[in-house]
Amino acid sequence: HTIIRLGRNVASSVLKTAVENASDMIVLGWPGYTQTTGRLFGSVIDPIVDNPPTDVVVVRYREWRPLKKVLVPVTGGPNSRRAVKLAVSMARYEPEPPQVTLLHVLPPHARNGDRIRGQQSLTESMEGIEYEHIDTKMVEGASPADVIIAESENYDLITMGASEEPILKNYLVGPMSEKIARESKVTVMMIKRRSGPLHSFVRKALLEPTQPKPIE
Repeated sequence: HTIIRLGRNVASSVLKTAVENASDMIVLGWPGYTQTTGRLFGSVIDPIVDNPPTDVVVVRYREWRPLKKVLVPVTGGPNSRRAVKLAVSMARYEPEPPQVTLLHVLPPHARNGDRIRGQQSLTESMEGIEYEHIDTKMVEGASPADVIIAESENYDLITMGASEEPILKNYLVGPMSEKIARESKVTVMMIKRRSGPLHSFVRKALLEPTQPKPIE
């Protein structure tokens, strides 16, 4: 169904509507650029994904193509699992099940410890997800974004999770994923989990500007 809502601020109105309707997910489209200085995805998307009350997906849409192969770059953590779950959920709706490939990018000349941690990230990202047509891959590269963009040429869709950064820097996915979404030739879906109560409280307490109380 559709909703028309009046509001002075688009981002705030979207967030309030999501809370009032107990929404499970917010889906936002991104054209691949922004004209707002100091923003990665724009004046509407950035405030929503910074501290979302629900899971949020930002979609950089490209020309439609049959879904046969899905690439999921993973680093481990809840957002990576959500990206895998999203890819598998979409794959199950296809008449012929697409191949879902989980990709972990290793540093150049990766050591054994790097490969062990990479395998742990892949395993963790698949935890609790059952799908027959899924495989994993590890590739070395100095620039993870460039590796993912190059790999995506053989795929029809990319789903990826937000980076698990410290709480004071936990934006959607950062410049790396913005670069992937902007330069990849296939549709990119970037997902971030909803903010927990503690995270939301700290964000509001430390980062959101406070309004002075009116003088009575």
